[in-house]
Amino acid sequence: MVELKTTNPNYITNMNRIMKDNYLLPVINNKIYYMIVAVNILSLIGLLFNNRLSVKDVGLGYLLSQITFLSGHAVVHACFIEYDITNKDIDNTGVGNYVAYLHHYENSKELPYFWMQHRLSYIFDTPLVYLTWLPFINSKLLGLFFSYSGWWLLQGPLHEWYHLNNSERKHHFNPIINNLFHLSEKIGMVSTKHHQLHHKHQKNNLEDVEKFSDMYIPFLEEIEQKIWNFNVNIKNKYKWKKTLYYLSSIQHFIVLLASFAITKKYCY
Repeated sequence: MVELKTTNPNYITNMNRIMKDNYLLPVINNKIYYMIVAVNILSLIGLLFNNRLSVKDVGLGYLLSQITFLSGHAVVHACFIEYDITNKDIDNTGVGNYVAYLHHYENSKELPYFWMQHRLSYIFDTPLVYLTWLPFINSKLLGLFFSYSGWWLLQGPLHEWYHLNNSERKHHFNPIINNLFHLSEKIGMVSTKHHQLHHKHQKNNLEDVEKFSDMYIPFLEEIEQKIWNFNVNIKNKYKWKKTLYYLSSIQHFIVLLASFAITKKYCY
């Protein structure tokens, strides 16, 4: 790992406090994260060799993971607006939201600095993502599930990759992952420039966030943007407490259920 340094030692203190309150011991969770990744990779290999992983599984897994990310990403930004992430609500918003806030509005390098906490948030701060699968999962959907999970877990390292220069990328990632992301950018699946547009807004205009995707997802990003703008207008019109957070969370849950149910009914 490259020796990245946090811009504020207090961030480390706060992070350790949140980790202790939410994630048991960090050292245990380091092992849990890599164990989950290893199980996912081995499962995909096993399914492939048993002819139970198809191109359809890989493609639909990618699509569903990006739909999940789009709507879930909106919930995170709703938290930035409705909660005091760095002060009074620090213990109630999760590691992922705290890291996300720091890298958005303090220093983008905080994301790769707190790389393990960031990647863990894709597992521990998003239980709804996996719980929603329970009514739908069966033996026919194992290939789809592990494909989805693989794409989902890849989002964390990719997000860090976006915020590093080429020299830092070589030190932060092993050559296989680094070259995989470079290749993905060349073919248009990921885009550093596109992600930079997502960071145009700042603390004084949090509601103006745009470009919610981290990977290529045609036309669905535009739909998510319209939903976000609609929810923001409802919040500003009625002034109800935490309106944007609740609307975004409900949308996220409905999107998860609907996308999984439609995929199972019409594709399997």
